Amino acid sequence: MKKKLFFLLFFLGNILSLYGTENKPLTDGPYVFYKDNLVQVYNFDVSGQISKNTFFLNSINKLKVSSEDNKYSFYVQLHPNKRESSKIIAPEKIFAISDPHGNLTAFIKILQQGGVIDNSLSWKFGKNHLAILGDVADRGRDVTAIYWLIYKLEQEAEISGGKVHFILGNHEVMLLQNDLRYTNRKYITNASSLSMSLPELYGHDTELGRWLRNKNTIQIIGNTLFVHGGISKEFAERYKDISIVNQLVSNNIGKAKRDMNEEELFIFSMIGPVWYRGLIYKENKYFPATKEDVDMILETYKVSRIVIGHTTLNDITSTYSGKVIAIDCESKQYKHLSKGLLINGNNIIIVEIK
Repeated sequence: MKKKLFFLLFFLGNILSLYGTENKPLTDGPYVFYKDNLVQVYNFDVSGQISKNTFFLNSINKLKVSSEDNKYSFYVQLHPNKRESSKIIAPEKIFAISDPHGNLTAFIKILQQGGVIDNSLSWKFGKNHLAILGDVADRGRDVTAIYWLIYKLEQEAEISGGKVHFILGNHEVMLLQNDLRYTNRKYITNASSLSMSLPELYGHDTELGRWLRNKNTIQIIGNTLFVHGGISKEFAERYKDISIVNQLVSNNIGKAKRDMNEEELFIFSMIGPVWYRGLIYKENKYFPATKEDVDMILETYKVSRIVIGHTTLNDITSTYSGKVIAIDCESKQYKHLSKGLLINGNNIIIVEIK
């Protein structure tokens, strides 16, 4: 009897211990909120403690960002952010990656392998451009750190004459719409510990929220169109001016579908730019594109190729005679983000994490 009671208490103790761990805040942050002339910064440290620091608007200097395992750390300086022009001239080189999904280690390694950043996580790509085709959010445990690293690299690239383009993916849309099906439990727990929903950590009164809402959904750089999901024939027939689409997505990215009008529902539908898979999949339910459709899309936007993420394949894949390149690919070691695409003039080079 005593032995049975001991094992019962031992079992219950383990269950309670696990429950406590799952509901304890985990390393994350910073989350920056604006209130009147004040800036409030929340951090979650390794011991499960939440720190809150308040600054006057113009007195905040640098914020430290760390990975959950403390393997990586860097500092960011808050800076003005604005929407990039939807169509810009191409530099000598463009390095494109997609779908990091919170995997900071893979994100850093592929940028280092592509010659974009150095060992101190600083920009070394000069006047060239980095294009990240969305889906930082969900699944992994360093989503916030990746957003801040992109934020930091943007400023450093501008100083060097280069650019960083972060293009919105369907998981950014899901995050702001409170669709948390694929979200790592860590972020929901952390938001709850502040008596907030996860989308509130990316609200209009936050730095990351404002930053995300200034990002494009479609970006044309030279003769290449970059988009997370893809461009459907129906979309290209309806929208010739992608700057209108970029603004529409930003204006409505956090809106529930029940509150959307017909145009907004179309933009966020399965044939819209963040969700479309018909440039890869041929089943009817994906509204597959024909060769003629692709040619029409390229002619509409005056580009030679479309580079997409979203649809995970085993390798970077070229379809439609090289007119569509899918770059969301995975390996046994690195899910999703295992390779990048370097566009160097007329040369297309696949870069793989070593």
